[in-house]
This record gives sequence, C-alpha cells and structure tokens, in this order.
Amino acid sequence: MAQSPPCDIGLMLWQNKNAVVIGRNQSAWSECRVPLLQSEGVELARRISGGGAVYHDEGNLNFSFFSSQDRLDTARNVRVLADALHSLGLDIAPGGRNDILLPDGKKCSGQAFAHTNGRSLHHGTLLLRANRENIARYLTPRQHKYASKGIPSVAARVGSLTDYLPQLSMGMLCEVIETSFFREYGHGERVDALSIADRETVARLAREQASDAWRLGESPRLDTTFDAQFPFGFLRLSMRIENGIICACKAESDALDADAVTRLESALTRAPYTPDALRERAHGITVVPGLGFDRVKVAQAVVEHLFD
Repeated sequence: MAQSPPCDIGLMLWQNKNAVVIGRNQSAWSECRVPLLQSEGVELARRISGGGAVYHDEGNLNFSFFSSQDRLDTARNVRVLADALHSLGLDIAPGGRNDILLPDGKKCSGQAFAHTNGRSLHHGTLLLRANRENIARYLTPRQHKYASKGIPSVAARVGSLTDYLPQLSMGMLCEVIETSFFREYGHGERVDALSIADRETVARLAREQASDAWRLGESPRLDTTFDAQFPFGFLRLSMRIENGIICACKAESDALDADAVTRLESALTRAPYTPDALRERAHGITVVPGLGFDRVKVAQAVVEHLFD
C-alpha cells in the first residue's frame, strides 16, 4: 500500500492463481485446511487488512482502491463497481458488514480495509465464476456463522456474476469497471503498477509475507479462551495467566478494523487479570470510526465471560 502512486485515487485490478487468503488477525489453522493446501499446491497468504478468509482463482477478480486516508470514500468506490455492472444489466447492492450481493441475496464480493502512513486501501473480491467446490474444500469457517443465518455452508452463500451474465468475460468485466472508475473520478491514466514501485521494497515485502512466521503465525501456550460473535465480526481472545497477570494474549478476528484487534491484543498483554484492568485496557484502544469495532461491548462481554 505504501508503494501506491501519490495520486488522489487509484484502482488496481488483478488476479491470483489458486490461493486462500486470510485476514490479518485470523488463525490459518482455524480458517482453512492447511495440510490440504500444501499437498495440492494451493498458496496460503495473509493480507495486511482485516476481514475473513477467501478463496482466489482465475474466476475471481480482485480490486484495490488506494488513496490518501482523508480521501477514502468506500461508498463511492462501491458505486464504481455497481455502475459498471448496471451498465451490463445487473444490479448489485451492499449487504452485511462488507459484502456486495446479487439480486438473489448471494454474495459476489467481500471487502476489507487497511490504513498506514496517511494512505488507505479498500480492496475486495468480485466473483465472475465462483468455484464452489474448491471454496467448500479448502475453507473451514465457523459453522455457527452460517447456521445462525439458516445457510448450510460458505459455498452455498456465494454466487457468480455469470449466473446472471453467462457471456461475461474477465476482459469485459475489467473494461466496464475501468470505464466506470474514470466516469466517477475523472479521466486519468493507466500505469504499470511495478513500473512506479520501489522494487527493492516490493521484493522485501514479498519475502516477509511469504514466510511461515507471517502466513501461519505463532502458536503460544494459552490456557484461557473467550470467543463471541459481535456485529463487527467474530472475536477470540486466548490468554495465559500467571500470578494474576496476563502474560500472553492472542486475538483472532475477522473484524474489518484489523488495527483495533491488534491494539486490543497488545493492551491486554501484561495487564492485571482483574475486571477493572480489562475494562480500562479495552476502553483505551483506538478504533477506526465507521468500521464498527465496539470496544465497550467487547470489554463488557469479556469481563462477564471470565469473571461472572
């Protein structure tokens, strides 16, 4: 994201071959079948943004809007996508925390966000042709996430643009999105992303984010666990308590405010294991407005679970 061009607003359209991509604060072992990915040559990646696990292949288009943080306008970015598909005769609509829905209510897109050094990233997927078999094969979401909505599986929840537009090709989809982007934000220019990036920095980030330490994360010994579903997403806190102190804390979440989850993990580490201390630490973290992370409700739920 730091390598994005210094323009008011930019858009990159790109694809991956077979891969599972998890959110910054998720557990790879909980969200997907890691040994199966390894045995079948499916890449595992962890992104810098929040949100949930997704499956990428060549039937999926990824979009990345980047801008200065003060110019981020997610509703306007979604309008670029909606207007592009409307021009082909298909109406889509926002739904849930971060989804874009087809007319039958199935999900064709998920979105996530990241902010650093005054720059913002708003990115997501757009399913041209969803491979439901591989989605069900590789992803292992928490069952109650779908059971509570009366939906039998993650694969049953997703839909494809080609369900409504059978002749739509990836090239055509990219073309109408590009046209819609320039119509919404004004005429600009097309650039090769790698031509304007610092190649040494890109290579260093690629090495770091390909490492097992980043992709799989650490698995410290933890003995106290809290987990719950909030309006902003799932949250699990695993802690090791010694002599009345939280010696280690690991937070897992698909919350869109990934930084808030990381800050909560840091705030609780080395905190006294008391209700007042937990409330004070949780209430004190910084959150991104508009992404829904409710630190007060989190503190209340954690304290009630652990001490009542």
